[in-house]
Amino acid sequence: MRLLLASRNPHKLRELRAALPGWDVELLETPEEPVEDGSTFLENARIKARHGRVHAPADAWVAGEDAGIEVDARGGRPGIHSARWADDPVERLLAELQGVENRRARYVCELVAIGPDGAEVAARGTLEGAVALEPHGHEGFGYDPIFVPEGESRTVAELGNGWKALHSHRAQAARALAVALGGRRTLLASAPMDPAQALEELHELSSQIAAAAVLAPDGTVLASTDDDPVATAALAGATMEILAAAAELTTPARGVTRVEVELQEGALFVLREGERTIAARTGPQPTSGLVVYDLRTCLQRIAEPEAKPTPKRASRKKDDAE
Repeated sequence: MRLLLASRNPHKLRELRAALPGWDVELLETPEEPVEDGSTFLENARIKARHGRVHAPADAWVAGEDAGIEVDARGGRPGIHSARWADDPVERLLAELQGVENRRARYVCELVAIGPDGAEVAARGTLEGAVALEPHGHEGFGYDPIFVPEGESRTVAELGNGWKALHSHRAQAARALAVALGGRRTLLASAPMDPAQALEELHELSSQIAAAAVLAPDGTVLASTDDDPVATAALAGATMEILAAAAELTTPARGVTRVEVELQEGALFVLREGERTIAARTGPQPTSGLVVYDLRTCLQRIAEPEAKPTPKRASRKKDDAE
């Protein structure tokens, strides 16, 4: 799917690309910027998307995005003004919170996508946390040096871009958008396959596997053959997207349903039984596609040594503060 982000921010482009593997995502720069006079993140994201739709090619989806930080002790401020309320918003926020005990805050991201036919889809992502006493770390952008996610002891800037690709508010919104758009992709379901037949096909694919990961139900990576966090995040994002799309299909109680979704490069297949998911990414195939298997009856056999994947290493503008 082709998606144009109505923004000039390369940081946001990088995060969306990591969260939407298999998509052709590019920035869409327009001659002038729209007036962001909405009262919420959602309204501003819609303004950007509609402005971008006017300037975009007819066959592309266009996304508008608005994001920022809400601080409890400041009644949710700076909120939609996060990128524009000061020359140095990080310094100002730290000054306003000096001596304040309640430092609870959250990152919020709203995405609105408009299709060639004018159809509109919205998705939201949030990341709870707190504002640190002083900046730490050098990766990320905006408030990342002072935002400590819930359950972590380091700032987002210390945790790094690989962590952001999996957990950020923008990554969550992107995955939610992918799920919302999943039903718009072309899904082809074959007749149910015998588990033995599915196992044979997967054994044939195993020699071409470039990376694999084991995921929890929420998409968290439990283990991976690839030590590149960005590549692993891309694999996890694609897995969750396709599982959501495949869930719309009727699966026999005991059998295997095969679902294919066309991609530009390579393929990914997903094995699922109960609460466990194993995903693997292959290299370019003669007929590129994405294959999802619901293997309720033979996942344990897939995990035998001869079927294990072979590890392979994967190779400040206005809105910068968001």
